[in-house]
Amino acid sequence: MKKTVSEEIMQCCMDRGDLPEFFDINIGKDFHLETRPEYFCEIKQPRTIRIEITSYRGVACGAMHYYARLIADGIYIYSYEKGSGGKVSKVSHGGYVCEEFSKLPRDKKAIWSSCYEIEVMRILTQEEIDADPVRWEYYDAGSPTNAFYTKEEAIARAKEIIKARFDVDWVVKIDDMT
Repeated sequence: MKKTVSEEIMQCCMDRGDLPEFFDINIGKDFHLETRPEYFCEIKQPRTIRIEITSYRGVACGAMHYYARLIADGIYIYSYEKGSGGKVSKVSHGGYVCEEFSKLPRDKKAIWSSCYEIEVMRILTQEEIDADPVRWEYYDAGSPTNAFYTKEEAIARAKEIIKARFDVDWVVKIDDMT
């Protein structure tokens, strides 16, 4: 089922790669390469989204900001290969997979990657800009920013994005690196 995600939520996401709006729990399972039929994919179970929280403290003005990034499980590409002595081993393929894979459209390559990364953003208000014109000098009201004032605010926005963009079967974990 294709779900439509609101424009507001999409404005609060800076995707790494050409990712879809909505992540079904089975995304990437359609992996296949014509030139490498022996390659197959595996998907971690349960499929997980990690909310990674980091912080930055400004030295000059003592500003403290929090940042959130979503890192969701993608697919892992393998094949079985016979080694010396006839022993069969499972081999992981990453980086350069093959010529066919390197020529895939960006959106297909993104779906068949090992993780999906989304930077969590929020929308600036005119009140914020007026309250700290030096900090927000080159921003306009309505512009996205990845800087949050509190860890809780960053986590709450990350959870809103997950609720809108990911199937309910994904497991969510918080990785607080502050």
